[in-house]
Amino acid sequence: MYIKPKTLMWGQSTDPDVTGYVVRWAVPPTAIDYNPSSNPGLNVGNVSQVQLPLAGMPNIDGELTIGIVAVDDVGNESDPAEGTFPFDFSPPAPPKGLMIL
Repeated sequence: MYIKPKTLMWGQSTDPDVTGYVVRWAVPPTAIDYNPSSNPGLNVGNVSQVQLPLAGMPNIDGELTIGIVAVDDVGNESDPAEGTFPFDFSPPAPPKGLMIL
């Protein structure tokens, strides 16, 4: 099985204390829970892009809301940058009836 990846990109925070970014997601109409104690999300490090799907993302053929926050050196999180995007992370059914004659 192969899922063609997509690249999620963002402009980095200008705050010098930022040590990384956390990505969270939800399937609409559910809103993203940005509370770190109930939804820790996935810390992707101090980068400005990642390949999707990330570990734990649903195998979805539809819309997914993705949010990203900057995290500083003491664990504070910024307001999120958020968007809803179409995805197809659901592979097709396999071929059937393979044979050699």
